[in-house]
Amino acid sequence: EKKRQMDGNEGLLESLVAMGFNEQLAREALKSHSNNFDSALNALLTTTEADPTPLTTPPSTDSTSTPTPTPTDSTSNQDQSKTNPPPNSDSPQPTDLTLQIPKNPTCLADFGYYFHPEHLTLLSISSNSPFHFISQPHYELLSSFISSHIQQLMICPPFSLSEQLLPLHHVPYEMPRSSVFFTKNLFSPKISTLLLLIHGSGNVRAGQWARKPCFNSSLKIGSVLPYLDKAQKLNYEVVVLNPNLNYGMINNKKVAIEKNETPERHVVYIWDEFVRKSSARDVFIIAHSYGGTATLNLLEEREEEVLRRVKGIALTDSVHYFEHRRFGRRMKDFLKRRCVDWVASEEEVGKEVEKGADCVCVSG
Repeated sequence: EKKRQMDGNEGLLESLVAMGFNEQLAREALKSHSNNFDSALNALLTTTEADPTPLTTPPSTDSTSTPTPTPTDSTSNQDQSKTNPPPNSDSPQPTDLTLQIPKNPTCLADFGYYFHPEHLTLLSISSNSPFHFISQPHYELLSSFISSHIQQLMICPPFSLSEQLLPLHHVPYEMPRSSVFFTKNLFSPKISTLLLLIHGSGNVRAGQWARKPCFNSSLKIGSVLPYLDKAQKLNYEVVVLNPNLNYGMINNKKVAIEKNETPERHVVYIWDEFVRKSSARDVFIIAHSYGGTATLNLLEEREEEVLRRVKGIALTDSVHYFEHRRFGRRMKDFLKRRCVDWVASEEEVGKEVEKGADCVCVSG
């Protein structure tokens, strides 16, 4: 019973840290409020000592809209979409941030938002207006529910992906786990083509490319859902990787997830346990940002298998480096012929840039 209570307390601490509060401050708030989550959160918000990021950033200099704070996000600089302007300044604005964070939320509706079923844009239930940034803690908590919503969409029809906890072998129940999503026919002997989707670093989980477009634009831009739709039409099998979930908290300490301690190890593990065991002859990889680094590590660790089965690699704003890789001539030739990196550029979309690079680079 005591152990269960300790695990529950760690869960409360993780939730506060995930919302952007300093771990030590969050721990002290929970302790001083007898591990009551709402009271601890209210105390942290009242003192406004969220860490490691401030609740606001300097206002925009765009003279066409009212300056507004923007959320902090550690995803790729490819996504620089602006937050929506605040409501008319004449309308009353709540001063207590706790009024904007629902108690014990269980779904997006508890935040007053929903995703439009066709356009997949985040809208207010009461006014159908776009997302409005309030505070970093609110943004972080809502972001975790958006991530869960995307994964629920992947599991439900029409995609009906399966989720598998990792590692595959038995581990004690208290140990942290990761997961991966894949189409149900992945291990069928009749499949021919397999697509791997690998996101970048930052506060994103399986199914997301970046957080900001999920808030300010559409899941059609910020998530893998359009890729699943296209793959389904082409009769491709798909694996959606989860390279950022590498550890959990046990007894106030970070504990690495076995076989998934880093993005690089996660990608290699998924290759060994899923791709290798599938009958797909043609494998394609789409990797964003740091996903490119994890992909190059896979090429280095499993070179012969990659050369035999991977038919194409698409990178988007990848942060990889070739110089220190132990690539032989065959792999270097493969990258020049089979790998394309779409990079941010002022050139027209599709135009080749950075000629002479180790792979083809085109304006994205």
